[in-house]
Amino acid sequence: MNTPATEVIGANRRWPAHWWLMLLTVLPGVGVANPTDDNGIPGLLQFAEKYNEAPQPALPATTLPAQKKKSPAPTTALSAREDRQREHRLQQQQHDKIAALEQQVVRLTAERDAAVLKAKTVPVSKPQVTPPTTVPPDLPDLAGLRNLVQGVRQAVGVTLSEQQAKELVARARAREIAADEALREARHQNQSLQQQLASYRQQHDAANKALLAVDERRDALQKQLASLQQEQSTWKSDLAAAQALIKQGRDSDTALRKELGHVTARADKVQSALDVSQAELVKNRAEHKTPSSGQGQEPAVRLDDDINRQSYAAGVTLSRDIQSLQDEHRGWGVTVNEQALLAGIMDGVTGSLRLTPEALSWAQASADAALNNARASVMKRQQEA
Repeated sequence: MNTPATEVIGANRRWPAHWWLMLLTVLPGVGVANPTDDNGIPGLLQFAEKYNEAPQPALPATTLPAQKKKSPAPTTALSAREDRQREHRLQQQQHDKIAALEQQVVRLTAERDAAVLKAKTVPVSKPQVTPPTTVPPDLPDLAGLRNLVQGVRQAVGVTLSEQQAKELVARARAREIAADEALREARHQNQSLQQQLASYRQQHDAANKALLAVDERRDALQKQLASLQQEQSTWKSDLAAAQALIKQGRDSDTALRKELGHVTARADKVQSALDVSQAELVKNRAEHKTPSSGQGQEPAVRLDDDINRQSYAAGVTLSRDIQSLQDEHRGWGVTVNEQALLAGIMDGVTGSLRLTPEALSWAQASADAALNNARASVMKRQQEA
């Protein structure tokens, strides 16, 4: 079942607006049947004619803006929403106008049907001769009026506002496409940035790990350096002490060498004196010998009284001390001639010294120096060991 709206839409698709304007000028009897009682039809036709004959403003140049920098998606969505609201308001106004025209068509149709029914119910009388009167014109064909209304609907429908709405829709779609493209590009850039951020984070973590390893290595090296510095300080102290000992030893060695030279010179002189003393000792012993049983023997000592025994014991004690002193000298590396030692003891006891006091003093000093040198050498070897 076709409604008036669908019929108008069908007519809108079949006939352009300017054809309907031409049709208004050729429809017979429409709008002129009853100038005084038009039932609203002439006003409707005048409205359609005035609407179509009115000069329409020139359309502004509506070219799609070149795609520039991609605007943010929220701004584009807001513009598209405003355009849709404006288009909806324009369409609503057009629908209101069309509804008013349809109501007029329905009213005119009802009036026509009522007039036809009234004409059928008038009684037929015998023909009478009457003066000629003016025959009223037939009622207009409302089917043509309905088509005319459809044309008006089409003319009203295809207006500048609708064209602008289409252009706005096209712009909104273009903006929506641009917004979608910008959104895709932003997502792509966001994904790329996320990948770069992940890569940067991995590099940052690797750098932090390397830095931590370097810090640990640096701490270990600093500890080793502190230990080496402490050892170096200890070594320096030990080296200074060793150098002091070496210097002291060198000084002592130099002094000892000098003293040894003096002692050697004195020893040579003493040796010459000892040779002379040895010859004199042999001579004196030969002179003090007495013949006994055909062999030379020393005089026997009697130990029958206390004095002799005490004297003998003192001599034994003295001999033990001398023997202990000789052992000590041997331990220090000093060699002692026992015969010369016994001769010195005997000469010292008898008081018949074979050396002058100067030679005896020099010999004693040389013996002390040799003993001191030998003792120092032994102590040095022990320290080095």
